[in-house]
Amino acid sequence: MNVAKNRALLVEELSKNTQCKDIAYKDANLKISWLNQIHSSEVAIIEDNKDIELVQNADAQITRLPNVALAILTADCLPVLISDINGEVVASVHCGWRGLRNNILKNTIEKMQVDTKNLQVWLGPCICPNCYEVGAELRDEFLILSDKFNIAFKESNKDGKFLANLPLIATIQLAQLGVKSIFNSALCTYENKELFYSYRREKITGRICSLIWKMK
Repeated sequence: MNVAKNRALLVEELSKNTQCKDIAYKDANLKISWLNQIHSSEVAIIEDNKDIELVQNADAQITRLPNVALAILTADCLPVLISDINGEVVASVHCGWRGLRNNILKNTIEKMQVDTKNLQVWLGPCICPNCYEVGAELRDEFLILSDKFNIAFKESNKDGKFLANLPLIATIQLAQLGVKSIFNSALCTYENKELFYSYRREKITGRICSLIWKMK
């Protein structure tokens, strides 16, 4: 099944979902903003239809427009959805280890221009620390930034290997930014075969799509 067909199925499911009825999906013409994700720290600002159609090279996007769903695709990386408490501005972020190391969360939140105490953040399904084995060099990338990240890496039973905790890394960074309301789904893409796709498990191309949008 190709990408276009999968995205068409997503639109179809959104139109059927009872949780979407309140926004009158068909009448409101909910649009989905996609990105060309490149494991960067770049943030796209979606301000009009041209921005939606552009499909920018970025790994996070922000909008204040109503009925524009910000899509983030992940395979085992961490999807992060952000909103201010009044629902005036929303953001979606693709947090792989490279993006987290390069402060994509900080870049996104700064561009949202909202007091961090008024933000609510959801950490979606990703590969959990029991399943995410990495080399010492990746751990060192974060320890260079701060010793606080030490708790996000536990020694594996293999020499020179560590188990990395992406949600904890994100939580540490968010706390440093002053974010108080953080909700962790605590769902593992690798372990939950019936619910989620995992690249590490399947070894073939596929994605999970996470969406957030501002209602009228």
